[in-house]
Amino acid sequence: MLTVVTDMRVMQAAIEAKVASATALKHVPLFSAAADAYYQKLRRAHGDGYDELKYMRHRKAVFVRLYGDKPVSQYTQDDI
Repeated sequence: MLTVVTDMRVMQAAIEAKVASATALKHVPLFSAAADAYYQKLRRAHGDGYDELKYMRHRKAVFVRLYGDKPVSQYTQDDI
């Protein structure tokens, strides 16, 4: 009986390792990096005088202060 339990634990650990590997987070950018990339995309499309750019910088700073700068996939409904 002990051997069966041990075998099951070994199999369970192997399955959990496979699941963890399959669902491991790939490189996900921090919010600040994603926001900066979007900012640059808008700047290139509309030019430096685009009014929305100054508001974006401010909103990014406020968001990071309130919720922290973490990978975008890690924000939850509770964060926002």
